[in-house]
Amino acid sequence: MESEIKTKYKFKEFENKHTVYITKREWILRYSHPFAALMFMAGPMMLIALVNGLYGVLDKQLTLNFAINQIEKLYNNYLGSGVGPGISYHSTIETASEDVFKQIINVSTQYSNTVVIILESLSMLTAIGTAINFGQYMGQRDQKKMNQVLINGLIQTIILSLISILVMYFLSQFILVWQTGVPWSDRDSTLSYSLSKEYCSVFVFSFPLLSLAMFTTTLLRTEGKIWFVVIINLVSVVINAIFGYIFLDILQLGMAGAVYGSMVAWTFMIVCSVILVYTSKNTFLRPEFKKFRFNNKEGLDIWLNGVGPFFMNGAFGIISGISTRMVGDIHNGEEMYRNGMAIKVIFFPNASDKSYYHEEYITDTVRVLSSAFPWNMIIWAPVVGILQGGVNSIAYSKGAKKDKRLWEIIKWMLIINFVWMTILLLILTLFGSYMMQMFDGPTNGGWKSDDKRWWFLMYLSCILFSTTTYAAMPYFNGIGKSYISIILSLARTFVFQISFLFIGYYVAKAASNDGTKDWLYFLIYSFSEIPAGIIAFILLFFAFKKSKKIGIVDKADDFEKISYFEAKLSQLIIDHNKRITILNNKLKDSDKLLEQLENENKVTEKKFLKVNNKNLNINKEKTA
Repeated sequence: MESEIKTKYKFKEFENKHTVYITKREWILRYSHPFAALMFMAGPMMLIALVNGLYGVLDKQLTLNFAINQIEKLYNNYLGSGVGPGISYHSTIETASEDVFKQIINVSTQYSNTVVIILESLSMLTAIGTAINFGQYMGQRDQKKMNQVLINGLIQTIILSLISILVMYFLSQFILVWQTGVPWSDRDSTLSYSLSKEYCSVFVFSFPLLSLAMFTTTLLRTEGKIWFVVIINLVSVVINAIFGYIFLDILQLGMAGAVYGSMVAWTFMIVCSVILVYTSKNTFLRPEFKKFRFNNKEGLDIWLNGVGPFFMNGAFGIISGISTRMVGDIHNGEEMYRNGMAIKVIFFPNASDKSYYHEEYITDTVRVLSSAFPWNMIIWAPVVGILQGGVNSIAYSKGAKKDKRLWEIIKWMLIINFVWMTILLLILTLFGSYMMQMFDGPTNGGWKSDDKRWWFLMYLSCILFSTTTYAAMPYFNGIGKSYISIILSLARTFVFQISFLFIGYYVAKAASNDGTKDWLYFLIYSFSEIPAGIIAFILLFFAFKKSKKIGIVDKADDFEKISYFEAKLSQLIIDHNKRITILNNKLKDSDKLLEQLENENKVTEKKFLKVNNKNLNINKEKTA
């Protein structure tokens, strides 16, 4: 019977000639040009990072356009001396009420950024950590280990989500109070705290959805189903916009309505990912819980690999929190208001009692930060995409012991990062003012030296130095030395960036009393990329020298190299064998499935011949 099947189906002849089968994805990672291998993983990741960055921009645009009525109600309540909170505002220059309301929302969302980014970073911790380990074992073709890492990471993601809700619910309030600069006992008397708390509280309780969406899509990307992830991310942005509009404008749920829209989008991503995993015939992401045994070392490796990306992304949140506090304290708010450099906003916890209130000031410096910061995730999206895609490519090359290929990938990461950073500086120079105006930034779009558009450019003026930083971190993560990536990430954030923030703060404070020299704050902060980039370059240089001393070579495979065309056929065999395994298991219970087994052979034969014939036609066209 077996010999009859072998002669009857041509794909069996191919199957008999090969002892190892690799997928199309593995062939690209293993044999294609290093640039193609990098972009195969990083290209879609760049799009995904860009789409994820759009979430923040979209949510802020939604709140700016549809949450104004929430601020207007507070203003009207003040005018009517009604029960409940109310606000009034004063400006020495003529400003429309709607513009003031937008500025209030813009600043309030800036306060929320810190908490939101910290939670987004926590969602990356187990997702990326699991993906790195999964990618390494995929390179080694160890399915048992892949299953172990997958389930271990899933369990840790769920546990981390539940713990984070409890911790971040209380911690978020302390973060918001610290940014406002008021005593804890007076927190409810501040407008910025009241508005941002409403947004952050809902976001904290939605964290399990965010973390599971991040986990499922990150693992799907690692396995190679990248375009599926790109599509569901794009669709989720549309869903977020539609439901955000419904919750904010139609249902009038205030600033929290933007979060409700995101929750619907994240649920969509999770459901689509689960459906794909359990309907796909060529996936290793279907967990086999019966074979799982918890391993402490694997659990620790997930955290070590994820800590670097966590701190790298979390740095945005930390810097946002410190910057928000600092730019509000550089100069005396009342003096800035009298000089026409700030708007005074007065918040009454109870509008019927005008004796108890709290004054806040919206300065041009605060407006520059709050209009520039939302673009950070968009600006860094290509770099983050290269980093995440690069980690997977490096991890696979490391597992396959392709050292020469690994360093070629690093070279292309450096080139792509440098090119993007250069293009970015040009974009900021030409279109920075329009980007700021989208979030009510204090610029008229002019080219004069005193226009605030140049402050935005100064904020990122030394970004080219981060080219090496964002190549070194994925390199050390990918080869399993995540502790070096962690140290580099921690040094960049907690040593250099924070230090230069303080230096910029005191220099700007000493340079002027009216805020006209506050551009020094943004310029000096950008200098933090210089020492971090130099250290990253040194680390990469010595790592390369060490590898060169040992010998940078690609270890020969212990199986015959095949062409990409043969990889397509190999993919069919892999899919076929998985289905055969399922059918054979069912055969134990019923002999009636023999017909299905035969049909499966026929289906695979048709597909096999179709691919073969297509290739023959292509070859004929070439020779014609």
